[in-house]
Amino acid sequence: MSTSRYGLMLLWMVAFTWVGEGLTEAGQCHDIRADLDRHGEEPTTAYAFSGTISSGLLRGSYSVVVNDVAVTPAGDLSVGGSYSYLAGLTITTDHGTLTGATLGVGVLHAQIRTTELAPAAPFAETHSVTGGTGRFAGATGRLFMTGDHLVVTPTGWDAEGQVNGQVCLP
Repeated sequence: MSTSRYGLMLLWMVAFTWVGEGLTEAGQCHDIRADLDRHGEEPTTAYAFSGTISSGLLRGSYSVVVNDVAVTPAGDLSVGGSYSYLAGLTITTDHGTLTGATLGVGVLHAQIRTTELAPAAPFAETHSVTGGTGRFAGATGRLFMTGDHLVVTPTGWDAEGQVNGQVCLP
């Protein structure tokens, strides 16, 4: 995928992140800015990955379980292709669990990065906060996760990135 094409996808996702229901209608809104890491295993029956958010209101563990995935060009898993997916987000903190609906895109990383010197494979996700438990019951908002897949092995991968956005509590 060309850099300009990937840039256009990221711009579309940023615009999508800012469109939608108002985030300051009621309650208190919190700006979110933190580092994240994630790890994924090569799928056997479902795509899923998990990681940690390092600081702030959402400090804790998270998981993303993919419900639907599409590869571009269709069915082509070669390096340099792209993928998009719909998923469910769960962030677990000491104060409760935050849930959301995810739209993600990325560059296929199969065999791209097997050493620290190889180029990284970027990903971007927008998450629409749908609620949660504890402190996050009734939460709304938007989160945007971006990052790079770092080391890819035959059985899984590791990634680092950032989470930004806003979470509003009732």
